[in-house]
Amino acid sequence: MANKHTIILMQTSQNRSSRTFMDFGSISQAMDVLITLFRAISHTTESGLSIAPSITSRN
Repeated sequence: MANKHTIILMQTSQNRSSRTFMDFGSISQAMDVLITLFRAISHTTESGLSIAPSITSRN
């Protein structure tokens, strides 16, 4: 299937202007970035910042 890709949608605060996306050629590439992001978030939350991630997948 040609032209498949995976998109990660993110919103880093309650402000709508913080919405962004990342486009990847495969699910495994996207997962590598998600793991890195969640590790960074877990370090950030230890310092008191509260972040509630939400993941949506569409095929």
